[in-house]
Amino acid sequence: MIDWRHLSRLVTARETGELRKTVIGIGEAGCKVVDHMIGTCVTGFEYVSANTDPEVLIQSLATKTIQLDPNELGTRGQPELGRQGTTKSEDIIRRELAGTDLLFVTLHLGGGTGTYAAPEIVRIAKEMGIVTVGVVSSPYATEGDRAMSMASACLNAFQATVDSLTVVPQQELLVDQLDASGQAKSVERTVDLLANSIIDTADDINKNCHQYMVSKRAVISWWLKRRL
Repeated sequence: MIDWRHLSRLVTARETGELRKTVIGIGEAGCKVVDHMIGTCVTGFEYVSANTDPEVLIQSLATKTIQLDPNELGTRGQPELGRQGTTKSEDIIRRELAGTDLLFVTLHLGGGTGTYAAPEIVRIAKEMGIVTVGVVSSPYATEGDRAMSMASACLNAFQATVDSLTVVPQQELLVDQLDASGQAKSVERTVDLLANSIIDTADDINKNCHQYMVSKRAVISWWLKRRL
């Protein structure tokens, strides 16, 4: 669903500068996407890693990190703690996202942190007038019914709030064998696909900003309507 209240807030036609684009990776999988983009020298984005696990953030390549759990205890298998931690960190999130025109939110659905933290981060971004694009992966069948249920709940929340959503079905990317090796290759392919989806989307929007010399938000609005 597109929130036309935000997309109709157009800047003047003379504002044709570069979009300020931010990628926020949520949870361990989302942080992997951010690290992959930084590690492969993808420029033109600001990068933020957000997690409840401080160890993941210490290893992150992102210059901006957000500790979603002030107690540094992680979600401990309780996804509701991801939502609570995000609420407690709202001021920090707003500070790190300030000035962003276009926000890419990337994560793996079904995990304890991303599943419940991501909708809260999108809510905050929308309140700030930021256009949001969700780029996520769905769980493996082997992750179990609980992960599938959590992923479904997050997906429904996402679809109701983000301006555009891309879902990579991770189960379909399992290559050859279903052992640990095959799953590891699938994870690598998923990270690469999520990163490329972000890059392609941003390039498409930026290209049209320059080509038609129109407002940034007008082009974003056009692009989103085209994807419906």
